[in-house]
Amino acid sequence: MSTSEGLTFLGRISHLVIWIPNHDSYPLFDDQSPVPNWIEHVPFAMMPNLTYVAFPLLSNRIRHEARGSFHTPTEMVVYTAPCTSKPDPTIFKRWALGPDPLVHGIVIPFRVLPIFSSDKPVDLNWEVAYVQGEGDGAWERAEKVKKLRGNDLE
Repeated sequence: MSTSEGLTFLGRISHLVIWIPNHDSYPLFDDQSPVPNWIEHVPFAMMPNLTYVAFPLLSNRIRHEARGSFHTPTEMVVYTAPCTSKPDPTIFKRWALGPDPLVHGIVIPFRVLPIFSSDKPVDLNWEVAYVQGEGDGAWERAEKVKKLRGNDLE
């Protein structure tokens, strides 16, 4: 980040949903992580107030529609920062890139279907997901699950 305004902006983010299109149209290999590789480029260290992070998982799930079957993201993972006196936002990257990236998060299914262009699915319609509150709903569901489980997600 090259400007003080940019650093200030990043420093104030507390809830972050990352929607990246066109990263998920092929099936996963058995040994492949469900976490998209672009997560390693997110500047978590510049977001000291970050408490929630969510992003779509790569998926082997297949949606069956009248126009055929296709691979698409059907879930997102939500991470909640641990309650500590000295927060470390880089923990989200360590969790996502770790050997079991889902153990620290909550996996939530999408309510939004991908959009179609002629006979092929184009992508998860992230604009619709945003308007329908997929991100806000994810925080609420993550908090409910965290309360039920206690703090074992940390």
